[in-house]
Amino acid sequence: FKPYSMNPLMETKEATLVFLSEADKILMIYRDKNPQDFLYGKWTPPGGKLERAETLEECAKREFYEETNLQICNLIYRGKVLFDNAERTFGGRPAKYNWMVHIYETSVYQGQLKTSSREGTPRLVSESELATLPMEVGDGTILRMLKSPEEIAIRIIHIGTRFDRYEQLVS
Repeated sequence: FKPYSMNPLMETKEATLVFLSEADKILMIYRDKNPQDFLYGKWTPPGGKLERAETLEECAKREFYEETNLQICNLIYRGKVLFDNAERTFGGRPAKYNWMVHIYETSVYQGQLKTSSREGTPRLVSESELATLPMEVGDGTILRMLKSPEEIAIRIIHIGTRFDRYEQLVS
């Protein structure tokens, strides 16, 4: 599909998110380290920015390891989400970038889970508990979409600091 933004001149950066499931639990990070972080106080899947000369899968594995201390494999690519930030603000300032976030899933890992990372506290959370925890609307939307075998291809739009809507991206 061809990603598009309400502002085609705004740069789009790439990132990955990884959803690791074990039995009826999903590994999430409680963002409790940096009060300046716009995700502070929320639960997010591990992930982060693509670095220069890095493949998407390398990025997913590196970010996951940095945040959890777990090595993952057998990654399944589930799709992509364009976070269209053309009208989004952070702390009263306009967003600088759109983000194309590539979504992976796995249940295969090795290592000992960290008790804390630079971003927050990683923990396996039951699906029933997850429904009660604070998280960004976009992460909740992705979690719901992962229940379907279809590839994820959506555009998430925020107006100011508020989630506005999501739309299917067209091929």
